Amino acid sequence: MIIRRAEPSDRARVAALQAQSWRDAYRGILPADYLAHRLDADIARHWRAVEIGDEDIVLVAEMDGELAGFISVWVRPTPFVDNLHVRPGLRSKGTGRRLMAEAARRLLEAGHASVYLWVVAGNEGAIRFYERLGGRRGELVEKDAFGNTTSCYRIAWDDLARLAGD
Repeated sequence: MIIRRAEPSDRARVAALQAQSWRDAYRGILPADYLAHRLDADIARHWRAVEIGDEDIVLVAEMDGELAGFISVWVRPTPFVDNLHVRPGLRSKGTGRRLMAEAARRLLEAGHASVYLWVVAGNEGAIRFYERLGGRRGELVEKDAFGNTTSCYRIAWDDLARLAGD
């Protein structure tokens, strides 16, 4: 597996993978009509328009030239993981853990000490994954996901060195 910084030409593949991941992970959480009919366009539009700053981290994981997963970390100014997605058939094989570790290493190199993310409350597999990586579950708040309201937990890491595997 190769983990590298995403290129502008990766945006369409990243959007397609995120939509595929959402359809799998959020089935029964987000409205079925939304997942079937509007999700792809919303995510593709997001990835075409999102501004990626110099300090932001967007990494892709590739296996045999195919996109296996990606992570996006916005540093605005406090680092937060906006997305971590692994192709559904490749989950539980280390891709997500490796993407999180590489992002943590890059954040450490840039002088950051912590990172957090928001995870949908019904996404139990993701919550367990983040907690196994040492994330601490915090507050539960309502968040908007392309016009869909979801309850999300804040999960935080105060020790990036541990997350990075150092």
